[in-house]
Amino acid sequence: MSILIILILFLTSTSISLVQSESSHKIVNGFIADRENFPYQVALMLKIKNQEDLSLCGGSIIDSNVILTAGHCLWNVERLVLILGVFDLLVNETDAVQIALNSENFIIHPKFSFFYAYMDVGLITIPEAIKFNRLIQPVSLPTSFMFDESFAGEIGTIAGYGRYCDSCGSSSILRYTKNRIISNDECSTFAGLFPSSTQLCVSTAVNKSSACRGDSGGALTILRNNLTVQVGISSFGAMMCEDGRPAVFTRLTKEIVDWIWAEVEKVHEKLRKII
Repeated sequence: MSILIILILFLTSTSISLVQSESSHKIVNGFIADRENFPYQVALMLKIKNQEDLSLCGGSIIDSNVILTAGHCLWNVERLVLILGVFDLLVNETDAVQIALNSENFIIHPKFSFFYAYMDVGLITIPEAIKFNRLIQPVSLPTSFMFDESFAGEIGTIAGYGRYCDSCGSSSILRYTKNRIISNDECSTFAGLFPSSTQLCVSTAVNKSSACRGDSGGALTILRNNLTVQVGISSFGAMMCEDGRPAVFTRLTKEIVDWIWAEVEKVHEKLRKII
C-alpha cells in the first residue's frame, strides 16, 4: 500500500499540500537530497488534538526503538505516522517504512517550555525495533568531548520535507541546506532572538537558505572525523524563512544527551520485560 494511501486512511484529511517538484528549491533555497546521504531522516505526519488537518515535522533515528524530534512537534498530538527511508512522500517506494503510533509512545522533556522553546526535545518510542539497511540508519549524538564546543564557524546540515519558499506548500521530496553555525552572541544581534545555552543558531544570510515550517524536529548535523553527528534539533525561526534571520535549534548539551540516553535505556528495559 502506498504511503499516500496509508496517510489518507490514518488521518483522513490534510492541509499540508505536498508539492512534487524537482525544479523547486527547498529546504528554503536548498538542494534536492540523495536519500542515501540522510538515512536517519524521518518524516512525522501528525494529528493534533481538536484539529482536522495534518501537520508535518521531522525527526531523526537515534536507536532501533527511538526517534528524536522537537518537543513542540509532539505537543497536543494524538497520533502520528512515521515514515522512514523515503525520498518522495507521494511515491510508493518499496523500501520505505511507515509506522503508526499514538501519544502513549511520546516522551517530551520534563523541562520543555512551549512558549520559550526551552528544552525543545521529544522522543518517539517504537515497540518493534527498526530494521536498519542502507536507507535506514541511526545518526550519532555528541559524545563527552564535544559538549564544551560552541560549533561556531562549522557548517551544519539540515534536511526535511517542509516549505521550499515562504509562499509555497511543503515539499514531497527530501531536500537539504548547509548553513554556517554562528555564536549565540552573533545570533542575539538579531531582533527578538535571545538564544540560551541550550540553543544554537545557524546563519541563513547566504542565499537566504533555511529550514522552514515542516522541518521542525529535524537534525542539525556536522561532519566530525568523517562521522555525521547531530548537534541540534530544528526548533524555530523567523516567520518569513527567506528574510535572512538566523534559524534556532535546540543544542544537544550534556544534560539533554544524558536525558535522551536514560530514556532510551528505559525503553529497552520495558521491552525486555515484555519479551
